[in-house]
Amino acid sequence: MEIRRFLDTESFVDLNALLREAYREHGERGVNFSATTEGPNETRKNCREGECYVGVEGGMIVATILVRLAAHIPLGRLGAVAYYRRPGVANFGRLAVLPESQGRGYASRLLDFAEARARELGYEELALDTSENADRLIAIYSARGYRLVDHHQWPEKNYRSVILAKRLQESKSP
Repeated sequence: MEIRRFLDTESFVDLNALLREAYREHGERGVNFSATTEGPNETRKNCREGECYVGVEGGMIVATILVRLAAHIPLGRLGAVAYYRRPGVANFGRLAVLPESQGRGYASRLLDFAEARARELGYEELALDTSENADRLIAIYSARGYRLVDHHQWPEKNYRSVILAKRLQESKSP
C-alpha cells in the first residue's frame, strides 16, 4: 500500500463512501461516529481541518487518516477538547480501511505514518478520541502506547469519548 496526500481535486464523494463503508459496523451497532452519517460536504470540510492521507493499492484508495495539527484545530468543535489545544499536541481521526482490505496491517501503517508526520513537524504527542465503549479500538491504541488522558461528551453523540494520547519519541539509530 502506498500512502500519499489526498488531493483536493479528488472525489470527496468516493472518500466519503470509503469512510461510511469502513464505519458501517459501528453504525449498525447504534454508535453514531461522524463517519457513519456524514455526507461528502462534511467529509470535505473535515479534510480541510488537517492533512488527509490515503492508502492506495492497485490504483484504488482503500484507507484514509486525517492528521490535525494544532494550527488547524478550530476553536469550535475540536477546540472544545482542552487536551487538543495543548502545545505540542497533534491529533488524528477518520482512520478507516475498507472492510475487504482489513487485516493487512493498513491501519497500523497509517498510524505509523501519522506518528512520524507529527514527530517530523515537531509535535511531542499525538492524540485521538473514540467511544469509551469501543473496547477493541481502545485495546489496539493502548497496545501502541496510547494512554487515557481525558473524557469528552460531544453534544450530538450518543456516547462519551475517551481522549487517548501517545508521547512521540525520536527513534534511536541502531
